[in-house]
Amino acid sequence: MEIEQQISVTQLHASVSPANISNDIQSITDPSTALQAFLSDEHETIKPSGDANNVPESLDVHQLQAQVTGIVETEGRALVVAALTDPEYIDVHQLESQAIHMIETEGRTLLVSYASRIPIVGRFISTRISGTAVATTADGKQTEVNVDIADVEGLVSETSPLLGEALRAGKDPKGYAEKRIKALVVTLTGPIMSRVPDIEAYGDNNSDNQSLLLQLFIEVFVLSKYAGPLFFSHIQEHSLAVAPTVSLGHLSTTTLAASTIGTMAASITGHSIIQGFISALDGLLASAGSDHHLATVWCLRTALITAIVLMPIVQLWFQAESLLLQIGQDPEVASLASQFLRFTAIGLPSYAFNEIAKRYLISQDLSSVHTRILTMTAPLNMLLNYLLVDGPESFRLGFVGAPVSTAISHNLISILLFFYILKRVVTKREELFARSSPPPPFFHGMYDLLVAGISGVARSASQLWSKDLGGLAASMLGPIALATQAILLTTATTLHQAPRALSSSSSNRVKKLLGRGDVVRARIATLVSFVATVFGVLTLSNVLLASADSWGELFNNDPAVLQNVASVLPFIALFQAVHGLGAWVDGMLGALGKTAIYPALNASSDYFVGIPLGLYLAFGRHWGLSGLWAGLIASLTYSLVVAAIVLLTSSWSSRDKNTREAEEDEPDCAEV
Repeated sequence: MEIEQQISVTQLHASVSPANISNDIQSITDPSTALQAFLSDEHETIKPSGDANNVPESLDVHQLQAQVTGIVETEGRALVVAALTDPEYIDVHQLESQAIHMIETEGRTLLVSYASRIPIVGRFISTRISGTAVATTADGKQTEVNVDIADVEGLVSETSPLLGEALRAGKDPKGYAEKRIKALVVTLTGPIMSRVPDIEAYGDNNSDNQSLLLQLFIEVFVLSKYAGPLFFSHIQEHSLAVAPTVSLGHLSTTTLAASTIGTMAASITGHSIIQGFISALDGLLASAGSDHHLATVWCLRTALITAIVLMPIVQLWFQAESLLLQIGQDPEVASLASQFLRFTAIGLPSYAFNEIAKRYLISQDLSSVHTRILTMTAPLNMLLNYLLVDGPESFRLGFVGAPVSTAISHNLISILLFFYILKRVVTKREELFARSSPPPPFFHGMYDLLVAGISGVARSASQLWSKDLGGLAASMLGPIALATQAILLTTATTLHQAPRALSSSSSNRVKKLLGRGDVVRARIATLVSFVATVFGVLTLSNVLLASADSWGELFNNDPAVLQNVASVLPFIALFQAVHGLGAWVDGMLGALGKTAIYPALNASSDYFVGIPLGLYLAFGRHWGLSGLWAGLIASLTYSLVVAAIVLLTSSWSSRDKNTREAEEDEPDCAEV
């Protein structure tokens, strides 16, 4: 007697469990063989539901074979059919027609997965075409059900990990690939990395039971671990300023002199002012803490003030030629320097935006983003300098190619930073902008920000203008001396990046050790950083002295310039040694909470000792450039000696008290 045979959904789920996924795949590739294998295996007898009087005790295997022959290819899809129709039982006779509808649904899902890969608009298209599909219920009625790739993914992954992985790969192929690659790397390196100890953690947790030699080794390792990447980051950022000097120096002595005047004017009238206004963000973003919305508001306020300040700066740069002629510059040098400033102005707004974005990312613990972007753009800047300054004729722009390259690099950095921040805001909007209180008015607190910015400009000017005024004095000695000054200044600032990185990393290390009360270990870290700094500056000084006769050839081929460089380079070797030791003292004072001492000493000594003495030696005693650098060495030595005395007489145990007092002195703008 013909009866209606039905199979429970639970039993159907069991038939496509993760253990049977390989059988599902074989069913699709070779259904005939899979069916024979299925029937030859021993399976639990499936009992149909219904009236016990009209239903046999069990289903005959041969009868079941006839029923599932047409649907064995879709055995893996039966689970999705069960979820879409959602009745308690599914009629076996209707399973084939339901599978056909499921094939259509999977086709739509496949289309969604491929459409989602399209950049920018992929997610929108996949959402629009996901739509609905028709499914047949157990009572024979057809109904529309929503089909979304996320629903299908979640459903299948519960009982079939392999199918779930496949759907995830279709939805986000890039993310899936990154996940699998990371898993592979962890799998391959796990046995090795598990044997490598965390030296820094070991040193921090077992300092009481370690010998002095072991503690020294640990501090050397920690210093190398953090100073290396920091030095690499500093060099990349500094290369944006160095590349024009290198590329223009090989054109002619006049172009090198003009670029020096242009760079000096840009620093005094533009970059130092922008840096000063934006430096007000440092304390404000720290006060904002984890409040992303408040941090964003402060950045936007600073951007508005900076945009207003940029207008007169750009106007001044476009009128620079007449001003340079009034202070006695050579007409050709003044004309080229004016061109340099005009093309540099193209990248000035991007320069300001980059400084704001960098501080914003640091406040969000994302400082590595700016470093990664510099890793991409710094080599590109060097390539552009070669192509646009002295490259093939189809690309060559000559002198203006250097500022154009720098402007392109700054604009590219801005574009990358903008899209990164925009993507982060869009994807994490609810998390980032969650606030328990209403946002403050936009213009509230602008006066405090403006006052802090003016204070920052004064501080920036006192620290940076003294070096640029030395370049202005060198311009009075003629184009040859000015070109020589450009090479010497580039050399000194580039070599200073190494002790600067050592100073920053050692300062953070000592600050961390003092913060947890380990004064003895902090002194050991200080000793290690001091030895590393002394070794570094002595090595660099010896390199300069050994290559004095040929060093200038890296920048220029004029014999007069090369002779001047060789004669002044011993002063540069001494200058960078004193400057490097000063950076170390500054870092250690910063670790003790005395961050303002060394910059104040340095600025005051430059204006009251370095510049007057340098001008006297250069023009009164006819030392030329050697006299200018001798004055700077004298001022740095004075600052170093006084700061070292302060460091040696400081109480290391009172560091926490000084830090709290410094924090109390900062304006509390978190509620503004």
